[in-house]
Amino acid sequence: NGPRKNTSDLYAGKLTLRFNDSNNVAVSVFGDPKKNTGPQFVLAGPPSTYQGTTATGSADYSAHYNGVFGSSFVVEGQAGKHSEKTNTSGPGASIPNVLDRTGAQAVASGGFGFFENDTFDRKTAKLAVGKFWANHDFKIGADYEDMNANVNEFDGGAGERIQKLQSSTGAIYYSHRYFINDLAPGFDRANPATWVLAVPLSSSPQTKNTAAYIQDAWRILPTFTLSAGLRWEKQQVIGRGGVQAIDLSKNYSPRIGFIWDVENNGRSKAYANYGRFFEAIPLDINIRAFGGELSCICNNFSPDPANFLQDPLATLPIASGGTVGKRPSLLGGSTEPVDPNLKGQHIDEYIAGYEHEMGSNLVVGVKGTYRKLANVIEDMLIGTTGSYLIANPGSGIGREAGFYDGGNVITPAAQRNYKGVELSARKRFSNNTQFLASYLWSRLEGNYDGTFQASTGQLDPNINSAFDYADFIVNNSGLLSNDRTHTLKFDGSYQFSNGMFNGLQVGLTTYWQSGTPLTAVGYSAAYQNWEYYLTPRGALGRGPSDYEASAHIGFPLNMGPTRIMLVADVFNILNRQAKTVLDQRFNRINDAKCTGITGACTGDGGIGTVAGTITPAGSVNLAAAPNPSFLQAGTAFDAPRSIRIGARVSF
Repeated sequence: NGPRKNTSDLYAGKLTLRFNDSNNVAVSVFGDPKKNTGPQFVLAGPPSTYQGTTATGSADYSAHYNGVFGSSFVVEGQAGKHSEKTNTSGPGASIPNVLDRTGAQAVASGGFGFFENDTFDRKTAKLAVGKFWANHDFKIGADYEDMNANVNEFDGGAGERIQKLQSSTGAIYYSHRYFINDLAPGFDRANPATWVLAVPLSSSPQTKNTAAYIQDAWRILPTFTLSAGLRWEKQQVIGRGGVQAIDLSKNYSPRIGFIWDVENNGRSKAYANYGRFFEAIPLDINIRAFGGELSCICNNFSPDPANFLQDPLATLPIASGGTVGKRPSLLGGSTEPVDPNLKGQHIDEYIAGYEHEMGSNLVVGVKGTYRKLANVIEDMLIGTTGSYLIANPGSGIGREAGFYDGGNVITPAAQRNYKGVELSARKRFSNNTQFLASYLWSRLEGNYDGTFQASTGQLDPNINSAFDYADFIVNNSGLLSNDRTHTLKFDGSYQFSNGMFNGLQVGLTTYWQSGTPLTAVGYSAAYQNWEYYLTPRGALGRGPSDYEASAHIGFPLNMGPTRIMLVADVFNILNRQAKTVLDQRFNRINDAKCTGITGACTGDGGIGTVAGTITPAGSVNLAAAPNPSFLQAGTAFDAPRSIRIGARVSF
């Protein structure tokens, strides 16, 4: 990746004030400002496209109070502040980025690709009061969190990214991508002559989270404890100009569970828990959906950054019903509307298990887990209005979704269900040995990967592309991207206690896991990514299984009151650099939109459907995939062997 220079300054401090035996306050501070100089982007062109400096780092301050009053009251309070920043600079920050995709390999020129210069600030406060009464451990509390940010987005150096592309007929065209300043005087979304580049696109989002809870642990019998509680949460998502976009104030989370000493000897326990957990919506939605993020992907025949508007001739028909480029796309808006009856996204989790101490310090157990995601919050094209809204897919305004080529369909609710059974054996440190071994059988299925959309590599919580068009819902139900049926893990260590190796520590960490599901995915010209499920999810079997082993060695040197621990860690001992994920892209960027699809095909390259449904009306011939790397080449690999050597000094 080229030479890099990293400098960092770490500092930390803690002060504890003990007023008396019952009251104390601890104050701490931590910071890690750092600077990285060298390649900041993928090396695919001259230094101006990747060479620069990124300054990052954070500072944290916190204070914690703990007090005991009488013999049964405990009071805890905490306040804290976290600040962080990211700033990328260099010559390429002021030069448009150009990516030539007409050859076998993409070649970059000009300046940087997409980057952000941001500052974030988070303040928190917590207060809890506990009361011990008879066989009850009673507690009430409240939390408050205030998050602010100042975000500056650069859609390429000088605010523009240009792709040089070639149609299936050989025509060369240029796709210009940039943010539009919708606050510029005279701006008219329908009139390209009024469009001005936003360099950068700036926003100052804010989120406020408030919560209160009550809980009780009731020891009904010496061997049986019942726990129950209720948590209430309120979330206020605030976008550009201080306007509140989302207000979720009916988030109630019940919790209940028990622990039972089955054999009444302290050597076994049966347990079960149910809990509801609401998502704290990350700031990304404030920035992208409520921060004025309006971007254009406009096509013309000019590589000139100053000539960035759509050329009507760049949408002429070509083979297979596509176009030389594609119709111009304006993505986003000043503030995306929200379903006024939006419900909070949450997970319902059920856990049950049993553990038994087999012998001295050895515990074996079995645990079952079931998680169900509900009321997902996503942006989507609403079929009844033809507009993008933030909604709960499958309910409320999100009950109907729109297709890319027009029309709408009843939307299935977003689903992500996890089932798992885990067997484990745990040996606490004794006789110089400790280990943890486990086997997990699991199943992850539904039609929604989650806040990180692993199928497309998109990390935009609550505004991923999953439900943007009804076309993306076709074939999307089945085994999800990160499903692995079997996982084996072992972590163990041994410490020598005599002879010349006295104090030597050796450890081993290893795992094996089955492969992830395979699906044929299709390219979307509108999104410039592989968004379509051309076969049902997981219908093409599984990718390669994966395994790895790493080792740790530590040896102490005692020098009077000073102790030096020499350590060495070897990651991937076997130096295994195998494929972990196969290429699931059925077609390539430059293939005609419907290449390989028989039957109905959409204007953007997806499979068409039976009218009014998401039932596929087309299919693909897997043996004739236009992409020669389909299910052959790897897109992710095990990292090569690496060794880390160090020393810890204590005195």
